[in-house]
Amino acid sequence: MRRAATEEFCANVAYGTCDYLIIDLPAGTGSEAVSVMQYISDLTGAIIVTMASEVSQATARRAATLCTSAKVPILGVVENMSGYHCPTCGDNSAVLRSGAGQELAEQLSVPFLGRLPLHQSVAAGSDEGRPFVAAAPDSEMAQTFSFIVDKLETNIHRRHGGTLQAAG
Repeated sequence: MRRAATEEFCANVAYGTCDYLIIDLPAGTGSEAVSVMQYISDLTGAIIVTMASEVSQATARRAATLCTSAKVPILGVVENMSGYHCPTCGDNSAVLRSGAGQELAEQLSVPFLGRLPLHQSVAAGSDEGRPFVAAAPDSEMAQTFSFIVDKLETNIHRRHGGTLQAAG
């Protein structure tokens, strides 16, 4: 059923003209990732998202190996859940180990795109279907997301000689 759903999503949906189509896949090298790579042969690239834990790092490395084997460029690494943003005082504290995403990017020789801390408002916005960056565009978290997106776009443009074709 998952393979059929992935095929339907990748091969039979008319998305129209869009700048980017981002597909969020489960961690690792499961059938969804393999299917996406089979059905969309001209992927611009993949973003490896990891946490600082050793288990997450091992999973991220396997995903990177899958991308490399499939000749899908790795556009960069994002470290998720890198610290905790306190909704009361606004401080960020390192609850989990930090820095492993940057280490992984260095090991893979790809750009490190940034760190995203755990943030209650981001989670709430996701649950409500309202992007946090739209709800609080001037916040520090929105700026962090924007910084990561800017680095990602720069990397994509650099890989494509400064020009991009819209997907369609």
